[in-house]
Amino acid sequence: MEWCGSGEAQWVLGRRWFWIGVVALFLFWGCGEKSVGLDANELSNMLSLTNVSKQPIPDVLNTSQVAGVVIDVDVVQVGDFPILVPFLIRWQIRDAQGEVLGETTRRFEKDLAPGARVHTTLRVTFLARPNLGGLQDLVTFDPLPR
Repeated sequence: MEWCGSGEAQWVLGRRWFWIGVVALFLFWGCGEKSVGLDANELSNMLSLTNVSKQPIPDVLNTSQVAGVVIDVDVVQVGDFPILVPFLIRWQIRDAQGEVLGETTRRFEKDLAPGARVHTTLRVTFLARPNLGGLQDLVTFDPLPR
């Protein structure tokens, strides 16, 4: 029963363990960098908006008209793994026909852990109008290069 002690058998077993270790290393390394390849849809699935409040901005020349909104919002990371890339929140105000009246962005830095909540205030301005009736919000999250 010299099989386990033979040089060839040890070399085969050693080589097998080497490749198992290499595969394990790549799997471990890949899990730590899961968010590197996030696209906008995946990022949107990992983020949620809560506690949204909007206050109209009166027009300076005619205070009976509205020239924008101030938006207070909490961005919550609802994903299963950290977001390791910086990203933008883009908030657009559109009319009933889908035309963009105004938009703003805010950059969020990387390392947003699951369950993290970030409060932010955004300001969107547009040409003065009588009221906010018929306006729609469109919010997207866009990953940025590292």
